[in-house]
Amino acid sequence: MQEWQFMTCVHTVSAFAMSWLGQALFYGTLLAAVTWAVLRPLRKHVSPAFEAAVWTIVLLKFLLPIGPALPFSMASGVGQLFNAIPTQYASTSNTGSVMPGVAGSAIAPGVSALETGTQVAHWRTILIAAYLGGVLVLLAVRVRGYRAMRACCRNLPDADQRTFNLVRRVCRQLGVRRLPLVKLSDELPAPFVMGLLNPILVLSHRQLVRPDELETVLVHEVTHLRRGDLIVRCFQWIAGTLLFFWPVVAWVNRRIDTAREYACDQWALRHGKLSAGEYARCLLEAVQPPRASCLAYHPACMAGRHSNIERRIDVILESKTGPRRARIWRLAAATLVFTWGAFVLSGAAQAENPKKQWAPTMQDVKQRNAEMLAFVGENDFVDADGDGEVTVPEKHVYLSALAIANADVVLAQFPMLDKNKDGELGVREAYALARGALIDGSDLKKIQFKAQKAYKAGDTQEADALKAQAAGVEAEYWHLVMDDQQWMLDNAEQAPDAKLFSVVNKKIQMIWKKEKSEHAKKIKSKTGEHDQKTDYIEQLKKKIAKLEADGHQEKADQLKKKLKKVEQE
Repeated sequence: MQEWQFMTCVHTVSAFAMSWLGQALFYGTLLAAVTWAVLRPLRKHVSPAFEAAVWTIVLLKFLLPIGPALPFSMASGVGQLFNAIPTQYASTSNTGSVMPGVAGSAIAPGVSALETGTQVAHWRTILIAAYLGGVLVLLAVRVRGYRAMRACCRNLPDADQRTFNLVRRVCRQLGVRRLPLVKLSDELPAPFVMGLLNPILVLSHRQLVRPDELETVLVHEVTHLRRGDLIVRCFQWIAGTLLFFWPVVAWVNRRIDTAREYACDQWALRHGKLSAGEYARCLLEAVQPPRASCLAYHPACMAGRHSNIERRIDVILESKTGPRRARIWRLAAATLVFTWGAFVLSGAAQAENPKKQWAPTMQDVKQRNAEMLAFVGENDFVDADGDGEVTVPEKHVYLSALAIANADVVLAQFPMLDKNKDGELGVREAYALARGALIDGSDLKKIQFKAQKAYKAGDTQEADALKAQAAGVEAEYWHLVMDDQQWMLDNAEQAPDAKLFSVVNKKIQMIWKKEKSEHAKKIKSKTGEHDQKTDYIEQLKKKIAKLEADGHQEKADQLKKKLKKVEQE
């Protein structure tokens, strides 16, 4: 029992991981394609900061494919598009998972007792385990590389007080409150900043020669802190690790890196002391000839990617370093980014009344029952009476035997069956589950009783309305019953053989005989009580008539009240 519960937990985790992967790849790739198609013709007309923000939203979609539900969202639109496509009827069981409405329709003849669902779960678990193993290995390599680089940066000599004061002044000018730890390096010509909680700014001795160049370089690197690029860098690192196999994620990360460096270049030209040509020369000198490993940690570096240096220099030389855009335009851009983020990152809203989407009918019940009978009838021994046709009682016997053969699985899903808490499943309990005794049908009985009462009162319009309502409730009731039956068929790990089916059939026949006998006794008892009541009423009527004939009207009225009360009862 404990082993099965452990495997169930493992299968649940693997199903969740597979669901997340599928949705992340689908929605993230779809959003990346849409974003590329929209931004490509507008690239020269939008700011790099806006472009970086939009691509960051795409990256977040890979990490959070489904967010809080909103009625107007990308997920809702995609869901409505898929709902508009005609699909085979699917039923939702009480476990919340969607199962095919045709019992075993995807299972080829000869496959025994629904082993396919278990095999799929096992293969899915193996694939997810292999995927998680790859993620853990890559994570260990990247964490080790990051820690090694951070330790190396911390061991570098501190900058002099004049350089530190300049860094403080630039931070105050750009509105950055947390000052980074400033280090100097002789080996790394390109300045960079790293570290999320305690940032480290690494400069080269070459930048200290020219104060104007140093200040411009500091503006570029401090802008990374002002924009929160290190936080985005962390999300890039997580997405690139979790979805290391998907090239679209690496492509989106390159888009973010490029747009981020463009935005910092604009700030450096606007607030620094170098001209566009001088800044382009400074950027070219900062390029490092050796290429780092693809698995190594890449900080937010002024040199950025070598493949983009030529393009960045062209943009710098062609750029116009005018004043910043008006506040109203920046506010409009921020509002647009926020609205777009809410639209694409939110989840699909559920319908207010799911029952309105699909109203079950008794015809659907009959069709579903026929399909289930056909599937169960693939086992020759199910036709117990040998008439060549599998009936509903024979289906109940098969489901009861199936439940007993998979008692641990059934009791884990329906613990209310084990009333004595002994961990065993008896034939009576299995038979109750197979017949749908766990589903509450009190609402249906109430509506049917009201309809009968309306017919007796002569209100045919109300009775017809109640009868139509009862038909819908009855269809829903039987679909719930079949959901439990379908769950047993889909989740059974082993099939009952002919011997177990025969034993269960005999015991169920005994249960039937006992129930019929008890029912007959109840009918007889009620009939006897009815006869006694009828005799008592006749005696009261005779006494009332005699008292009125003798002139004892007061006693006769008392007996009339008693007679009326008895008749009402």
